[in-house]
Amino acid sequence: MLQIFTFARKEFQHIGRDWRSLSFLVGMPIVQMIIFGFALSNEIREAPFAVLNHSGSTHAAAIVRQLDASPYLSFVHQLQDAEAARHHFRRNEIQLAVIFPADFEQALLRGETARVQLMADASDPNLGSSLTNYATAIIDDYQQPLQAPASLPFPVGIETRMLYN
Repeated sequence: MLQIFTFARKEFQHIGRDWRSLSFLVGMPIVQMIIFGFALSNEIREAPFAVLNHSGSTHAAAIVRQLDASPYLSFVHQLQDAEAARHHFRRNEIQLAVIFPADFEQALLRGETARVQLMADASDPNLGSSLTNYATAIIDDYQQPLQAPASLPFPVGIETRMLYN
């Protein structure tokens, strides 16, 4: 044990005498913290999303406007079918697809749960989860005025689907 302490003392003395080693030892972690602090961010801004609106309803259009108004999402495509969504995902043009079924507005008017499907690119699972959470929160904010008494279910039900690779 004495040999380890002797060796450590000798190394500290050597580093203390060599100003280049000392500056490298102290300066490099500081430089790394500064560079990585600015370069690395897990904040999501204006992630591209597309919409497949089979219903053509005013409620669906209002939800899309609200999603686009958020700083997290940016509307880029109006899709014609689900295959177009997969095509845009494969080309890395979108990170989220919002799909409204044909009976979306009728279900809302009947007081039933209207379904919305969120498809996210989960090749980066954290990003996919964050995007679906943002979109879910925005849709929940939209449906608060539509909500019947608190004992009834939400009028808009959200189904999440993650696409990997």
